[in-house]
Amino acid sequence: MIQRVLWAALVALLVVPLSAQSPTGWRVHTDPSQNAQDPDNTPNLTFAAMGKGFHIVSGPAGTFWHPSNTASGSYVLRANFQLMEPSNHTNYYGLVFGGRDLEGPNQSYTYFVVAQDGTFQVRQRNGRQVTTVHAPVVNAAVRRPGANGQSANALEVRVAGDTISYAEIGTTVAALTSAVPLPHPTLADGATTTLTLTPVSGKVVNRDARWTYAYQNTNVVAPGTYGGVNTNNSRVTYTASMP
Repeated sequence: MIQRVLWAALVALLVVPLSAQSPTGWRVHTDPSQNAQDPDNTPNLTFAAMGKGFHIVSGPAGTFWHPSNTASGSYVLRANFQLMEPSNHTNYYGLVFGGRDLEGPNQSYTYFVVAQDGTFQVRQRNGRQVTTVHAPVVNAAVRRPGANGQSANALEVRVAGDTISYAEIGTTVAALTSAVPLPHPTLADGATTTLTLTPVSGKVVNRDARWTYAYQNTNVVAPGTYGGVNTNNSRVTYTASMP
């Protein structure tokens, strides 16, 4: 079961220095660059309220969160990001969730971020160790800066507690011996799905196929063991009947 955790926003972008106090109640953890080939353009970072949201100008990367923003079980996290001015190299910004000890050296969280070059990635951090969950890849859904240098991206993360819905399982059908492959039933959580085959003549239908199931990676789930034969609510039983 996922415990109650913090969610936050992670930003490693924009330009220009600044200086202003953080909005009331919000915390900021900076993460200066350790790469001599990719230094921070400025050691300063600004985080201020603007309209219904916030405006951030940074040199070093930063994690921004409010201690009261917590969630547990299944929840959805959404935020809109407006890039006002692209940097001269690739920087990422996006959402942080599952955060713990964000102010200490053992900080841990998962982050889903996008960049001005149209890529996105998902990574997990534990202290100084960072693990890649989904390597950077270009996706058409990630908007790049337009002629004015700006771009807007709406990001969303869905956390499904300690279970993975069958809706997250994709099915691929491959032909075997029959001329027409046997279609697969739609998997549904705790429900029965009926698939009816109509014979061309008589009451005999000859259909077969190979069904391959795979997790679609549309949601980031907590580490753990999911599924198994007759365990963890993962048993799928197929039965056939003749009309």
